This record gives sequence, C-alpha cells and structure tokens, in this order.
Amino acid sequence: MTLLLLHAFPLDNRLWKPQQAALGGEFQILAPNLPGAPIDVAADAVIQLLDQHHVPKAAIAGISRGGYIAMSIARRYPERLSALILMDTRATPADEKEKQHWDRFLNRLEKEGITVAPEIMLPRLITQPQLAGPITDIILSQDPQSVAAAARGMVDRPDARPFLKDIRVPTLAIAGVDDIAFESTQAIAAAIPGAVFVSVPGAGHLSTLEQPEVVNETIRRFLCTVGDFAGATSGALS
Repeated sequence: MTLLLLHAFPLDNRLWKPQQAALGGEFQILAPNLPGAPIDVAADAVIQLLDQHHVPKAAIAGISRGGYIAMSIARRYPERLSALILMDTRATPADEKEKQHWDRFLNRLEKEGITVAPEIMLPRLITQPQLAGPITDIILSQDPQSVAAAARGMVDRPDARPFLKDIRVPTLAIAGVDDIAFESTQAIAAAIPGAVFVSVPGAGHLSTLEQPEVVNETIRRFLCTVGDFAGATSGALS
C-alpha cells in the first residue's frame, strides 16, 4: 500500500509536495530524491529504497525523468509494481535534436554553473509564470555534478517502446495539454494494454504543480480501483 513518487529533472522531491499533502493520509508515500545517474542505475537505487523500507510492491508514479525510471522498473522489476503512473514523459530514446540540446546544456552548466539551469529549463517546464520563482529556487539548490550526471543519463536512456506491450499492471498516463511531451505520453498509454490516459488542461510539463487538484484527484481515483489500494488508508512514510 505504498505510493512511490519519482520527480522530474532538474528538481527534487519538493515537486510532489501537493501530492504528499493531499494523498499522504490515504496512502503510504515514499518520495525520494533521485540520484544523478543513468536511468537503469537510478532504477536500481529506487528498488534498494523499497527493500530498505521492506516494501515488496508499490504503485510507482514518475514524471518526466521519473517516468523514464519508472519504465525501467516496469521492464526490469515487474514483480515490484502494484500499479504504474506515467506523467509527462517519453518512451522514446533521445533523438539527435535532443542530444544536441543536452550537449549545449552540459557545456553551459560546466562553464557557468547551476545558475544557467533555470534559464534553459524553465520554458520547458511550466506555463504559469507564478511558479517561476519556486521552481528556480529548487533548481538552484541542486548539486551541479548530480544534475550533469542525470542529464547524461537521459541522453543515453533506453528505448522503452518495445517493452510497453508487456506491462500487465494497471497503468495511468497523465499529461498537461500544453506539454511538449503530451503526444508522447498519449502514445505510451496507447501502447500499454488497458492503460488509461488523462489530459490536464492548463498545465505544461509539471502538471503536479500547475494543476495539483486535478492531478491529485486523478491519482486518487485511479489507485482506489487498484486491488492493493482499494479502500486503503494509511499515513505517509518519512
């Protein structure tokens, strides 16, 4: 009866504050800060966290890079999943345009430090100007080396598309209608048997912060249909 929340790049678990506040009274919640690492290595670290908390299975929700990690877990550790929630993410590997974007990002990060990250990332993350300050604060608090390692891991992420058809747990896909990953997330839902897709109006890449009430209720309703979660109420894990 654990809900595991995997955050986006280049942020940390503060991205999930609205979900922790709204859902923590109903489900046990783990919201780790993800390591800067290749996607599969980060997925291994998440499984180690579940082991440390003696959690045999969890509903795993991942947004953006967190979605890449969630799909790695679904591919490599399917027995650890009760349900899967994929948000504003992609199953495709990085194409040449994306690789060039991350090369530019890494070059500037090395030369200018973490202060360059909000300038590059904010237009890709949010559509609501009032969130720029809080998101900038989170980004600026990140370790530059960890951010660089995470970016390199995204460049080399595996192609998840061949494995989507093999996912057999209840799956929910969510995407902000103004997100550049909207169609990619929709395609993931179409490829997973029985998956449900929900679009979030008035949201870009960080739908968890831009439309938290919609996202919270969507997750709540979905989990209440999953066998391990139906009717469950419990406190949040620290």
